[in-house]
Amino acid sequence: MDGNVNEDRQRLTLELRLTDGVEALARALAPLVADSIVRQLRDSSDLLSAHPRLLLTVEQAAERLALGRTGVYALVKSGELASVTIGRIRRIPADALDDFVRGLESETDEPQT
Repeated sequence: MDGNVNEDRQRLTLELRLTDGVEALARALAPLVADSIVRQLRDSSDLLSAHPRLLLTVEQAAERLALGRTGVYALVKSGELASVTIGRIRRIPADALDDFVRGLESETDEPQT
């Protein structure tokens, strides 16, 4: 009987340690998750704004196209995606994203020969 009591005590101690570990992990992750949510809301608030941005950063364009930064830079370099330079800053006109997507759609609509 003492064996069962000791096993139960050990199991309870292990469960408490696991619970403490999970709670500590949740406390550590909470600020990171909150920062991510705030960043996503800030980036998406432009889409809902009465005055959406006319020029986007490469990161914002990548987010809207569901691509990575490197992919967007490659599209800009190849000329497939229009961009403008203001001083040393590269921006993507919001209309250029629409043009790019329409170009992709027309490519898929064309019959293959």
